Order: sequence, then C-alpha cells, then structure tokens
Amino acid sequence: MIYYLYIIVIVLIYLALVVYGGYVAWKRTKTADDYLVAGRATHPFIMALSYGATFISTSAIVGFGGTAGSIWYGAAMAHFPEHTGGYIHSIRVLR
Repeated sequence: MIYYLYIIVIVLIYLALVVYGGYVAWKRTKTADDYLVAGRATHPFIMALSYGATFISTSAIVGFGGTAGSIWYGAAMAHFPEHTGGYIHSIRVLR
C-alpha cells in the first residue's frame, strides 16, 4: 500500500514540473520565431543533434526495420554516412 503512495507522489511531482515548465515556456514565447526556431539562438551542435534524432526517428518509422530485416546488417551501415553527413552539414550551415 505504501508503494502506491510513493508512486502517486512521484507522478504528482512530475506533473507539477511539466505544468511549471510549460507555463515558463509560454511566458517566454513572444513571437512565432521564438516558438518555431527557438528565437534563432540555438547552438549548431544542438541543431545537429536535432537533425540526427529526426533522421533516426524517420528511418525507424519509414521502413528501416524492414530493410534491415531483409538485408540484415548492410542497412545499418548505409545509415551511418548519411547521418554523419547531416551532422557536418548542420555545423557548416549554422555557423
């Protein structure tokens, strides 16, 4: 019974932090640029990580699993150069 109380307290603390974070972000957002591109103040490394996460997510959703299953490991090696190239491109463009 006491474990359920701990879980409820942890979930309530988490929800309070999420609501507080949302409120702070809402108050700091003044223009569409603030919302869409973080006020154009994001470091290129963070943009490159965002690109990488987007590409990996898209690959996972749009058939990367099926491709990897059909040709096994070769699909993973086909993914690596594209991901690395995107990272280098992001660094060069956003400087």
